This record gives sequence, structure tokens and C-alpha cells, in this order.
Amino acid sequence: MSEWPTDFRHPRKKVQQLQEKPGHAAKENNKRKCHALVDKVYRCDVLCEASKRVKVNKGAAGVGAMTLAEIEEQGETRFLKDCKRELKEGNYHPQPVRSHYVPKKDGKQRLLGISSVRGRVI
Repeated sequence: MSEWPTDFRHPRKKVQQLQEKPGHAAKENNKRKCHALVDKVYRCDVLCEASKRVKVNKGAAGVGAMTLAEIEEQGETRFLKDCKRELKEGNYHPQPVRSHYVPKKDGKQRLLGISSVRGRVI
């Protein structure tokens, strides 16, 4: 059986518990340190849940210009396996953020940074 789900409807409860655990531990003991969380980031269930959340937000492509549709074309499992490999090997480097100004209610503008789709998933 593959570690990658084929339908990407993986339960979010395990991922949510993983997210909450360091916070609870830090509240219980303020001297506690969290080391090397990257091994938690490249877990298959975590990457699948992150991908699902990025898809729900339907965000724009960042500097990398890779869109969600292009990721689906190449295959989401392949994309996530590449993300996992880059993280595991220590080769992932985030791309620069695309800048875009959005209007505020008071007429001024606010700078918005748009990360690449890969960066948002990771």
C-alpha cells in the first residue's frame, strides 16, 4: 500500500493534532524547545492536507508562475513527492514573493506578497 493517498481526502484530525502538539507542550513548559520540525512538514498526510488547503483558497500563482491547474496536469502525487524529496534532502529554497498592491478602504494601498504555490504547500 502506498503512503500517498490516491484521492487526497485524508483525515485532517491527525494533521490538526500534529499542529497543536508543540503549542500545548510549550504552554506546559516554557523552557521546552522544538527542534527540527521539518520531518513533520514532509510527512505525506501533512503535505496532502496542505495541498488541499491551498486548492480551497484558489490563490494566484506566485513568482514561479506554476498554477494549480498545471500541478493537476503533471499529477498532484508527483508534485507532492517532489516537495517531500526537496524537503527531505534539504534542497528546498523558497522562491521570491511576487508583490502586488491592493486598495484599502481608506484609499491607500497595501502591499500583498504572493508566494509560489509550491511555497504555500510547503
